[in-house]
Amino acid sequence: HLQRLMQHPGVELFINVMWRELDMAMRQGPSSNLAGLLDVVFGTDAWADIAKKHDIELRAELTMNLIRTQVDAKWATYMMMLGDNGRTRYILLHLTNNRHGRDLMKDCLWNAFPDGQFYARRTDDPVVGLGIF
Repeated sequence: HLQRLMQHPGVELFINVMWRELDMAMRQGPSSNLAGLLDVVFGTDAWADIAKKHDIELRAELTMNLIRTQVDAKWATYMMMLGDNGRTRYILLHLTNNRHGRDLMKDCLWNAFPDGQFYARRTDDPVVGLGIF
């Protein structure tokens, strides 16, 4: 369990959240065949309320915060990895209880994304990365 890992001093977690698939599973709702599995993954059924939100960016933000609270991490920092269609495919999530670890991750992100967008594409060319020609 990730929560047990976070209890150890100095532990930080860096998780690749397969957002597209997770969001699709959550959107099926609490009566789906996946509901029990999602309850286990999150350690709660609070994901069902998040799944009702219409805005996908809000669902992503709330889901990352839910993961943060469930593993008992003080801070969560994340960036979105966009697919060819320009939509979030993966979310790279950093969880820590260490202020210095959080500051280091934020510095890394600000260096990589000085515009503050925290979105990464498959290529450096945003037009190609979005599949727009």
